[in-house]
Amino acid sequence: MSRARRVFLLPGLALCLMAVGCSTKNMAVPLGGRGGIDQLLVTQSADEALSALDMTQFAGQRVAVEAAAMGDSQEYIRQGLVEKVVADGGIIVPKDQAEVIVVGKIQTAGTDKYDNPINLLTIFTSMFFRTVSKTGQVKLHVFAYRVGEPSQLVIMDQKARNTYSEFSLFIFGPFKTTTLKDWR
Repeated sequence: MSRARRVFLLPGLALCLMAVGCSTKNMAVPLGGRGGIDQLLVTQSADEALSALDMTQFAGQRVAVEAAAMGDSQEYIRQGLVEKVVADGGIIVPKDQAEVIVVGKIQTAGTDKYDNPINLLTIFTSMFFRTVSKTGQVKLHVFAYRVGEPSQLVIMDQKARNTYSEFSLFIFGPFKTTTLKDWR
């Protein structure tokens, strides 16, 4: 092997090995559940959407809370609605004792992940840099009605979104930007 070839081969090989080993991050979650960042994105978005609701109109009234959702967010949203009604002065009771029924319906609760697309260029460049962007969003549709007067609806819609991004350059990083309060 010629001297010129060795001069470029060894540092080039070392560079490639370091880049591949240091810029690879496994973001898979066992059993198909949500990872920690995904959970924070969804729960913080849900908390923000719930806190924006105005439940003061039910202060001093007996209120029952129900929730409907796809997936695993139903109980979290129901508890959030209960906390919001109580914080705004409502009295939580079973449905058969309620004056007002509040129903929260989750229209969206999840995350979207944007990663480098896979093609020949990104296979080569992923050895040197990697980007990941995630967006968590929740959209709530809440309606309330007086028992015996279901035509007297009060409708409230709220939505919230949070983001998380990271960027790694060669062996440096990840550098993160996020709207998550727990990660700033």
